[in-house]
Amino acid sequence: STIGQSLLGHPLRMLTIGDAAARDYVFIISRQHPPEITGTLALMAFVDQLCAAQPLSNTFRERFATAIVPLVNPDGVSQGHWRHNMNGVDLNRDWRLFAQPETRQVRDALIKLAAAPGSRPFLFLDFHSTHRNLFYTQADRHVTFPKDFTRRWLAAFGQRFPEYTFRRQGSHNPRGGTSKSWAYEQFGIPAITYEVGDGTDRKLIERATRGSAEEVMR
Repeated sequence: STIGQSLLGHPLRMLTIGDAAARDYVFIISRQHPPEITGTLALMAFVDQLCAAQPLSNTFRERFATAIVPLVNPDGVSQGHWRHNMNGVDLNRDWRLFAQPETRQVRDALIKLAAAPGSRPFLFLDFHSTHRNLFYTQADRHVTFPKDFTRRWLAAFGQRFPEYTFRRQGSHNPRGGTSKSWAYEQFGIPAITYEVGDGTDRKLIERATRGSAEEVMR
């Protein structure tokens, strides 16, 4: 579906997978920062695994709907920007003021899904790239629903893929303006910035990210 448009008129698109009657949601976004290619590669592997024809994925799709906005900053991508949209704004610092149309429209689409009768979000992921594999999360002392999800998920992921080395940084700044901060404040769910190293082996990205999706589904 199309949930809005960018400053240059590019459509902002949302893909929703899972049972149309499902009211438990996972929210996923990506590409706020144009050149972050490995984050998009991970997003694709993650979503592919959610869609896989296997018992775990089938059961997950029966229970959960997953709403994905894979390209939040289409203008920045088309124009070759480093971090900004056409107004020169880093979109991942605009999730408190919502001064930009891209962040406003993505916000409104997610809130609309969450506000439907019987709906409840469980998880928010924002895929990015940086110089190492890194997860920005809430700290374990921050209460989330589901409880203790992030610690358990990353522990299972790390045990399953020891070759995929990563660091976790747990904190929360309600005035930080990031999507992670907004999603936690808005929904009280685990809200995670999923950073993939620029130089991480591409085959490892696909294999490990598919595994991380399986651990999410479990």
